[in-house]
Amino acid sequence: MPCSQKADAEFIQKSQEAGEQMKLIMENWRQYITKENNSASFVEFLKALESPQERPSGFKKSSLKGEKLGKLCCWCSQETLVGVEHIIPRSAGGPTIERWNLAWACYPCNHSRGSAIEIPPRPPEVLSGWLTRAFREFGEVPTPEELRNYFVEKLENK
Repeated sequence: MPCSQKADAEFIQKSQEAGEQMKLIMENWRQYITKENNSASFVEFLKALESPQERPSGFKKSSLKGEKLGKLCCWCSQETLVGVEHIIPRSAGGPTIERWNLAWACYPCNHSRGSAIEIPPRPPEVLSGWLTRAFREFGEVPTPEELRNYFVEKLENK
């Protein structure tokens, strides 16, 4: 093969490889941006979300005794003994005492959900609460890791 043809072939091959690398970089960047925007969108969605009942004033048991009476679970709407639910769990970087991140949840819903950021794994016919409806409306929620990264980045940029 003459020298110029060989150089042309090498140039074409390197251009194709560079194009493939650029596609991978752009796809990774797109996924990163989408996840960052999804976390920010989710947090803003929760901040704007109105609860049909007053939200907890904190999460310490001693300060909530009078508040627990007559409350409905945010996930299943049952009026039962409720406790404070961190909508974005503390393990995912969720704020501890900001009211937009607090709701009332019954023991079965709160504990079956654990530290997940999803609707509790309970029978669908049970789950009719306002937060269940909101989560279904929002669609795909960010993962705990995505939210932790979002909150860490927000703290670093303050």
